[in-house]
Amino acid sequence: MNAVANAYLDRVPIIAISRRFWRAADKSVAMPVKLSALWQATKDAGQMRYLDGGGMGCMTNGIKPDRHRRLFHHLTFYGFLLCFASTSSGTIMHYLFNCPVPYPWWTPPKVMGVPRDLGLVISAALVQARGQGTGFDIDPKRSARAGSIRVRPAASHVQAVRDATLVLSTVIARQTETAAKSVAPVTKQLVQGHVTKSGLDFIDGVAMDTVPRCGVGVPLLACGPRARWVAQRLIPAGFDIQDIGADFGAVAGIKLTRSIFIKGLEALFADMALMGAQIDQTDRVLSSIQTTFPSVDWRKISGYHLKRMVLHGARRGDEMRDCADMLAGAGLNAQLITAIAARHAVIGRDAPDYQGETVDDFTAAMTGQPS
Repeated sequence: MNAVANAYLDRVPIIAISRRFWRAADKSVAMPVKLSALWQATKDAGQMRYLDGGGMGCMTNGIKPDRHRRLFHHLTFYGFLLCFASTSSGTIMHYLFNCPVPYPWWTPPKVMGVPRDLGLVISAALVQARGQGTGFDIDPKRSARAGSIRVRPAASHVQAVRDATLVLSTVIARQTETAAKSVAPVTKQLVQGHVTKSGLDFIDGVAMDTVPRCGVGVPLLACGPRARWVAQRLIPAGFDIQDIGADFGAVAGIKLTRSIFIKGLEALFADMALMGAQIDQTDRVLSSIQTTFPSVDWRKISGYHLKRMVLHGARRGDEMRDCADMLAGAGLNAQLITAIAARHAVIGRDAPDYQGETVDDFTAAMTGQPS
């Protein structure tokens, strides 16, 4: 009996708080409340009256009300109500009537539990299905994999963005002025001018980690007048996006300044590995670095970054040339960045089919010697 009492007594504070809120919201409400008012409030809650968008349906992550989404909300709402009812009936049967689980199919916990589960599962599946995006890639192989990540493949970029509320353009630096993504802040501002002339909003965004490792949860920085609006719609879909302000080009500057370190470190790794192999002392050099900086696994991190340098060297070379332009525009010497750009371009060109994982794999691929 104590268990039954404890299961329901925790609802008493909620009821009391609701009563106080009702009085605070409308001083004219008489107490005790009339049964007709309670009945009307119950009907309004059951119909989800104040989520109907004025009769047009519940709001989506976009800007249009959707009647289908209203149905999904009802399935979820009543699924939770049945969950409460099913659990409550099970508690009563267990403690009052000494009927422990499992229950026969015709008992209240099962009769209410099945539609409960169906409502929750179906609503979640339907929301997920309707939340599917559309995408286009110039590489047919990547387009063929679209279905595995809940993306409908489109035949062209025009078809992909037709009727879209939100468009994510993820292209490489050399395609800067033919698409809405670039690297250099000044180029982002140029693209923003082109896009907004057509009546659209433009958000500048950059990824601050690798997509293969993080997936859709890769940390993103966004800026622009509508960056907060975009973040509010992408975060529920699993994106890790942070709005840093309204100034265009801000996140591009952060990304490129970070790249000075990351891409510069990779260029150092490459020449260290190649020179170490030349004198047959790579292991001794890495051991020495490990002793100086023991908190980092230098063999692992150097192998990882060398692999990325080989696979993405051409694109990273373009990015670092944009970085050099940024430094020059700020009145700084860009000779080192220009050299890093050239090094990435060469490494990416010399081993296009690289599949290695270690420093030895890298040197073998670059020198033609077995690892």
